[in-house]
Amino acid sequence: MRRAIWGLLLLSAVATAQSWLEWSEWNGNCEANPKSIKTRFRVCKPAADVTAAPCFGDSIDVVPCTACPAQGTWGEWSVMDGCSENCGAFGRKFRIRECQKPIGCPNLPCQGEARELDKNGAPCDNRSPCILPKKACHADYKMSIDPDELRNVCVKK
Repeated sequence: MRRAIWGLLLLSAVATAQSWLEWSEWNGNCEANPKSIKTRFRVCKPAADVTAAPCFGDSIDVVPCTACPAQGTWGEWSVMDGCSENCGAFGRKFRIRECQKPIGCPNLPCQGEARELDKNGAPCDNRSPCILPKKACHADYKMSIDPDELRNVCVKK
């Protein structure tokens, strides 16, 4: 019986607990002084029941300006010298960029792509023939080398 009463009291306290409003925006001038701190606050919303439990947790959040941002930033694009294929004449040039993350923040994502194909569709200068085809030929076809494209092709038997 005691456990049942205790459970009802606990459930009643949880049901009438006060709740937090949203966090404020961050305050502080990290750009001017990267070694300073930034703060934000939140307000405990009173419950209708005056005997309600207080909000749990802190009302103020203080972090150093050197804390990790939400995402990394992209570095400069490389020159357009990569090739999307390692053989044949159908590869397209591409360039890459690196997601830069502050020291101590290794798991930050960057928005967007790290690799970009040449928008003009410029082919690579890679003219070495492919030794193996990308896909096997159908039963009615055989593999041959296209002398103009320097790549393996499937031709009718």
